Amino acid sequence: MARQTFTGLESQDLRDWEATPTLANSDWSVIVFILGLSLGWHLAGYRRAAAANPAATGDTANPEAEPDLGPQDLTQLPFTQAIQWLAYGKDLEQADQYETAIAVYAEGLKRFPRNFRLWHEQGLALAKLQRFEEAIASYDRAYELRPRDPSLAHERGDTLLQLERYEEAITAFDIYLKYTPDSEHIRSDRGYALYQLGCYKEALQWLNPIVQSQSSDRYSVRHAHFYQINCLWQLGELETALKSCREAMRQYPDSCFKKQQEALRQRIADLTSDAEPSEPTPEPTLESAAAVSTSSENT
Repeated sequence: MARQTFTGLESQDLRDWEATPTLANSDWSVIVFILGLSLGWHLAGYRRAAAANPAATGDTANPEAEPDLGPQDLTQLPFTQAIQWLAYGKDLEQADQYETAIAVYAEGLKRFPRNFRLWHEQGLALAKLQRFEEAIASYDRAYELRPRDPSLAHERGDTLLQLERYEEAITAFDIYLKYTPDSEHIRSDRGYALYQLGCYKEALQWLNPIVQSQSSDRYSVRHAHFYQINCLWQLGELETALKSCREAMRQYPDSCFKKQQEALRQRIADLTSDAEPSEPTPEPTLESAAAVSTSSENT
């Protein structure tokens, strides 16, 4: 798949976008809910018709069985608008039927290939199944249709992190931060991406303010604190890193910080010991240290 990156926004583009009316997330949720109710009536009618005429749906083996609305039956659904495909897909996701939901979005896109939300929701569903390359392909198509959508930039950035495409993730996060500059979740993720690129000093410029904040977003602060300590470690500021680790342990009694502290102490002991250590103490990661609970946001 070709690597696609977001482009920066020119000031005039930004003014044009801000002047364009868009639906708030709450408004969109209400619309999808109402369409979901309407969709229920459509599907109920479909089931009644299938029960009366099982041959119409190919269910001749068991005429009394309720039809399985799987991918093989999607072409028979009586949908004439993109939002109907969207509402049905969201209903399936709520029932944890993600594979079928993805198939619904794909079928809807055959009819409405330029619908931003179908591409967007298909990408979200694929990401939930950790099919990140496919998710990026869907997000890229959505980006072609609406390149300045903040929620798309957020979710695309998160997926690019999973694929270790850190520079592209940073560019995506920068688009989101144009609209929500105080988002500690995104600022923490941006700092993490810089850390992974080896830009430790620049990463600290993003992580330090989050660590020092009084934010109620404990996940983002904890995530930022862990990688702030690792940045200090990489810069050779081991005592400062150890002090920050002690502060983190007072706030978050997680095993990840305990193991991080143990690794730091061992590294300091190795450097101050007369005997040369055989191997440098490996720097911890969240994955190797412990389970820091994840949150979804979004996004």
